[in-house]
Amino acid sequence: MKEKRVRLWLALIAALLITVYIALYNYQKHLPDDSAKLPQEQTLVLDTLKPIGKTVVVPKNYIGQVQAINETDILPQISGYVEKINVKGGENVKTDDVLLVVEQSTYLAELDAAMANKFAAQAELVNAKRQFERLKHAGREAVSASELENAGAAYLKAQGAYEQAGAAVEKANIDYSHTILKAPFSGIVGNIEPSVGDYISPQSQPLLSVVQYSPIRVVFSVTDKEYLSKEKNRLIYADNNVKLRLPDGQIYDDIGKVKYTANSVNPHTDSLAVYAEFANFDHKLIPNAYVNVMVEEIYENAISIEKNLVSAQEDGKSVYVLQNGTIKKKFVDVLSENENHYILRNNFTPDEMLITQKIEPRYAGHKAVPQSTENGRK
Repeated sequence: MKEKRVRLWLALIAALLITVYIALYNYQKHLPDDSAKLPQEQTLVLDTLKPIGKTVVVPKNYIGQVQAINETDILPQISGYVEKINVKGGENVKTDDVLLVVEQSTYLAELDAAMANKFAAQAELVNAKRQFERLKHAGREAVSASELENAGAAYLKAQGAYEQAGAAVEKANIDYSHTILKAPFSGIVGNIEPSVGDYISPQSQPLLSVVQYSPIRVVFSVTDKEYLSKEKNRLIYADNNVKLRLPDGQIYDDIGKVKYTANSVNPHTDSLAVYAEFANFDHKLIPNAYVNVMVEEIYENAISIEKNLVSAQEDGKSVYVLQNGTIKKKFVDVLSENENHYILRNNFTPDEMLITQKIEPRYAGHKAVPQSTENGRK
């Protein structure tokens, strides 16, 4: 009896386990598969738009510094007393205007003496040449070889003396010219250090400075990334007007043009300096002042889309398009950024519609249709 009872219990337990196993199997069989993709035959309805290339203007702003194209200190090249000062601090001067005169009498006398020595040396040279030519044509019977050699040496010596006298004249003339200090270019005179009667020399401090105001240069920097984004690394902003906002907030009337870009990257900022030039006839742009540089970057046949529609991968940036009723991934060329938008080159084909809602990568290859016009989309 006891063995029968044990067998009965074992049979019941086995039947119960089999029943539970079958129930669990049937339950799991009917669970939805989360990892399964959307059935291929199901068609999605998506927000899209027709990408049409347009002229896109992207405003760019930079901090720029005003720099003089030419700026120089006027230093004395000779020693002497200041005889005249023809300008005042802050005065406008033109190229070759006389700024200051050093006492000239001493240098004029030295020039006259050098010229007199040159004339004397010239006379000696003429005489020595004639003597040498006369003995050379007299023949060996009338003139000894030593006499001819001495005449030739005297002639060469006279030539050297004449050249030396000529060099002394040139030096005296240069020294005399340095008694007149002229403006090397048009600009504005700075503070004038000496007074009439002061003794100056080449070791003296600068006498005054001249700063060119017109034209003038504004320097701003772009990142190396911006520079490399330009097609064929052309001169950045070469075709763009450059505008300025002055420190008081007003927009400067004059329009500038980019002249050139620095030939190396600043290793501390990873940027390149860009040099723009302005006429500055009104002298409102003052050297070393800071201004806001405004440039409009113009892209022809471009498309502006929100950044969240562009995906970045190791092999490039991409968007999703609807082509012939199928969702496809398309790589794009980003030209620039404008706040929360990317500016794309228009490389879309006529049969491609840009999907304007976020798409998961797993839906690539699925069928879809554009949202109906009833919902405000095409």
